[in-house]
Amino acid sequence: MNRKFSTLFAGVALLGATSVFAADNVTSLVEGTNDGLYQLKTNGNEYLSIDADGKLSVVKTADLEADNVASTLWCVTVTEENKGKAPYFDFVNKGAEALLSITMEEFAAGTTATTTAPVVGGEISGWAFSPTYETLEGTKPMYSYFTTDSVVGFVVDNSKVILKKELASKASATFTTTFTLVKADAITLNATQINTKLGIQKADAGVKLTFEPDANKTSLKNPFSQEVFLAEDAEGEDFVYITRKDDAKALLVDTSYINSTGSMFLAFNYMKDLATLKASDLNDHGKFLFTYYPTNDSLVIQVKTIVEKPIAGADGICWKYGTDVSITSNADEKNYVTVQDLVSEDKIRVVTIGDKKETDIVLGFTSCKKSDTDRISLADGLYFIQSAANNKYYASPIHIDGESAEWVSVDANEQNVNHMPAFQWVVLKTKTSDYFSTTSPVTATNREYSDLSETYQFTQAAGSSKYFCEDISTTDSLVITPITDTKVLGDENLGYKYLTDDELMITNYAFNYFNPLHNEEIHCSGGW
Repeated sequence: MNRKFSTLFAGVALLGATSVFAADNVTSLVEGTNDGLYQLKTNGNEYLSIDADGKLSVVKTADLEADNVASTLWCVTVTEENKGKAPYFDFVNKGAEALLSITMEEFAAGTTATTTAPVVGGEISGWAFSPTYETLEGTKPMYSYFTTDSVVGFVVDNSKVILKKELASKASATFTTTFTLVKADAITLNATQINTKLGIQKADAGVKLTFEPDANKTSLKNPFSQEVFLAEDAEGEDFVYITRKDDAKALLVDTSYINSTGSMFLAFNYMKDLATLKASDLNDHGKFLFTYYPTNDSLVIQVKTIVEKPIAGADGICWKYGTDVSITSNADEKNYVTVQDLVSEDKIRVVTIGDKKETDIVLGFTSCKKSDTDRISLADGLYFIQSAANNKYYASPIHIDGESAEWVSVDANEQNVNHMPAFQWVVLKTKTSDYFSTTSPVTATNREYSDLSETYQFTQAAGSSKYFCEDISTTDSLVITPITDTKVLGDENLGYKYLTDDELMITNYAFNYFNPLHNEEIHCSGGW
């Protein structure tokens, strides 16, 4: 099929589902980009993935866990060129943020199979898979045409992904590995995966979840969606502690009620820090279990222990006499974080603990149609990069001579950066498919010193025109300005006096190093 991935992704965020599923086959898709995150399961019970080196790999069912599940999740786009023809399928790996594409350069001359796992990226994409998409079929090989009568496809050999090429008429005999599109099993998230949202943000950025419905018309904030929090693993358990990012106070389910009449709802509260919580009798009241359903980006949160109500004892009716209600795993169907109506007619809602999960909770790992991220890309081109705080330019001035880049002040009365290639950066996207057009990292190469080149991921706050990149500045926002002057763009000798051979034959020159302090620094063979 040998075509570029061209579907633009737009739409609404995916809401979480409350139902439980376990590797169910996907039975139907729609034309275009589908909402869910799915897995490609082989007939050897392994999941197609992309490893840390960008190579195709497989993950065994027994090895699937929170730390590698993102590498097995795929967005699916269906394209139907003409009615009566089989559709083709494109897959984007969410963990690696890479289109499932390969290059024929993987094959050694004269061979029909590769011996090593292919690196993702190349001219071949658009895979034959199921002959229909409205009724999706499974256990099918995956291959793509590279000529009118020849195909290239995937075979898993002893848990290693290789490529084979064959005549299309012989594809079914050659491509013995088959794939089935399945919904992903639920997994228990650890603190790292919660804090990074499965790798899409920095671990210290803080997390806010989405609840639908959420707490409403109350001063009692939802500690998971209306506060920014961080998770920390409870040692030796699948549970995590939750601390509020602003003040490091530790969250727990209190032995108290939100209300005093009607159905009684347990309240959340904070201790002054995590050490205090761990040392207290309410330690288990601050341990939470996060169960994630990747296909629908849906979360179930449970607390390890609560006391449902106070009980009569020697000192009267007290919480300390109440019976602990505890869970050990997500197989225990109770102690759910949920939202309840406090006054239903006024739509006053509170977050509490219940025996049922009655709200959708979304992690924000992102759906396939809308990226819930502040990452942003730049169009290929030539740019100035300045600090928003002091207008200094990111550049490699002459005394550094391309060894590094730094922040440089410019006197506009004496220096014109349009004529200074060391102050200009050639920017190219690292991911060229349309899917990544708005979020791709970029390679920025200094126009003067081509060896001075780095890959950056820029971010941008909603509504802001400024950029941020920690690898350039850990404190300042950035102003990034495209250079559009055709004279600047097209001058291959920009910043230099170009002399023809004839001019060099008849004229002598003395070269002065520009220094605003004095005018007599003459360039010579011995230096300045």
